[in-house]
Amino acid sequence: MIKINQNLFLNIHIIRYIASLMIVIYHFNIVFFEGNQNIIQKVNFLSSGVDIFFIISGFLMFVGIEKRKYTFKSFLFARLNKIIPIYFAVTITLFLFDKFFNILPNRDLILNDLIRSLTFSNIFIENKEVIHGVGWTLEYEIIFYILIALAILFRFNIRNSFIFITSSILFLCVSLPNDYILYNFIFMEFLFGALAFFIIKYKLYKKVKFIVTFLFLGGILFYIFYGRYTFLEGRFVFWGIPMLVIFLISFLINQKYPIKNLPNNLSYELYIYHLLVIKGIEKIGFMSDFSYIFNLSLTIFTTFLI
Repeated sequence: MIKINQNLFLNIHIIRYIASLMIVIYHFNIVFFEGNQNIIQKVNFLSSGVDIFFIISGFLMFVGIEKRKYTFKSFLFARLNKIIPIYFAVTITLFLFDKFFNILPNRDLILNDLIRSLTFSNIFIENKEVIHGVGWTLEYEIIFYILIALAILFRFNIRNSFIFITSSILFLCVSLPNDYILYNFIFMEFLFGALAFFIIKYKLYKKVKFIVTFLFLGGILFYIFYGRYTFLEGRFVFWGIPMLVIFLISFLINQKYPIKNLPNNLSYELYIYHLLVIKGIEKIGFMSDFSYIFNLSLTIFTTFLI
């Protein structure tokens, strides 16, 4: 069993904060540099904060399965209680503000968009853009949590849980609708988190044979996907694998230089609230009147205050 201590969780909290800030800056740049695709493309890598979140989720969920800390009901309640209230509040606020103040000028929102966003059903039906910019990621998270809850309900051990979740994810990857053939393979990043769990659990990072095999297989995937598939189709390879490596490196660094303290984990709140703040600042007119640094600092500071 992985030895869970405060330092490990603090390390994960730091990664979450960094990932959240990456997403905030990414969405801020889209608004601040609207129409300037050259600049936006140069900082597109910041959206890989999402991939980090998926890997962390996969890792933590397998830690939870091994510890057998939750029942089916308590697990779902804990996860949904964390996600839904804030997401619903911000999504409804964005919808209403758009209706009255047109804060999403490039969107023509209708009630059906709100329903799809609040029911996390967009991924199963039309797969259109949801109201909240990060809402699509929560649809993947919710599905993954349901699979974890089922593994808990069936009382699978860690091995059978991995087999059940892997086979379910592969089925979803090929069956869910999407304009890009391999786009839903982003689900694989949760399995990358599970892989990180097993690497740390069995200390495979100390075995040269495993490291060489891991790097070789990763290189093969990059070779297969590079130039043959679009970024959206190969995202789980182009960003998923590097983010997995970064996660593992952060663990090794934490082993040598343990973290002593950190403020409360507010990364999810930052992740959800920031778009509302960005749109508010844009609507007030600050984006055109003040500098990039001022507006970005105001966005981050205001989001933390909320």
